[in-house]
Parts: sequence; structure tokens; C-alpha cells
Amino acid sequence: MTTWRQVKDARIMKVGKKCEICGKRLNREDIKGHHILGRKLTRKYRLYLVELCQLRCESCEREMHKIYPGGNPPKLREKLQKIINYYQKGA
Repeated sequence: MTTWRQVKDARIMKVGKKCEICGKRLNREDIKGHHILGRKLTRKYRLYLVELCQLRCESCEREMHKIYPGGNPPKLREKLQKIINYYQKGA
């Protein structure tokens, strides 16, 4: 079974060791793997997918959660809604 750590590592391989919000270069241990679906739904549906992970620095992770519900700005919420719709159709 895939773990969230493996997803985060795969995302790092895909986009590099940087915050996807501000572009700051980070050490591996300083990268936060944001669950676009949220931890609860990620675990419930076992959707451990690279596309559902966004790499963030501590500062951006904290600020995004202050500003947006679930820490997801409108662009990510649109992506999230497409994913939810896909799974609700039973695909």
C-alpha cells in the first residue's frame, strides 16, 4: 500500500525541493506535504496520489490555512471538485 510519505517523495521528484506557493528552496525535512483532499478524505478513499499533494514551506502552509477553507485556494478547490465528482460517479 502506498503511504503519504511515498506520495510526498514522488511529488518532490516531480517538482523539486521547493514550495509550490512561493518557490522557496527547501531541505527535505522542511517540506510540508499538503493534502489537497484533506487527511480524512485521503485516508477514507485511499487516494494517495501525487496530484493530490502540494509541497509547501511552513509559512505558506500556515498562511494558506488562515486564508482559505482547508488551505486550498480557488484553483485547488476547482481541482478538488473535479476529483470529488469523478469518484462520486463511481469511476
